[in-house]
Amino acid sequence: MLLDGISFNTVVVSVAFFFIFSSYNTIQNFATSLLPGNLGNVSLSVLYASVAVSVFFAAPVIRRWGAKWTMVAGSVTYCAYIASVRDLIETLPLDAGRGCPPS
Repeated sequence: MLLDGISFNTVVVSVAFFFIFSSYNTIQNFATSLLPGNLGNVSLSVLYASVAVSVFFAAPVIRRWGAKWTMVAGSVTYCAYIASVRDLIETLPLDAGRGCPPS
C-alpha cells in the first residue's frame, strides 16, 4: 500500500527531524566536554536562551511564513549550530577504530 500525500509528507518530515535531532544531541553531548574552557556550556546556554525567546514569536512567524517554511528555517538554524560547533571541536571521537586497541 502506497502512502497518500499527507502520510508521505509526515514520514519525510519525521525522518528529517530524526536525523537533525540525532546529530544535534550528539554534538550537544560532546560540546560541554570537548570545547575549550567553558565554551560548550556558553554555546548551549545561548542556544536555549534563543529558543526560549523565539517561542514568543513563533505564532506570528508561522502565520506569515507558513508551517513549511518555518520548519525549514528551524532546521537550517539547527544545522548551522551543528556545523559551527563541529568545526570548533578539533577531534570528534566518531570513528570507533581510532581509539580502540587492535583485536
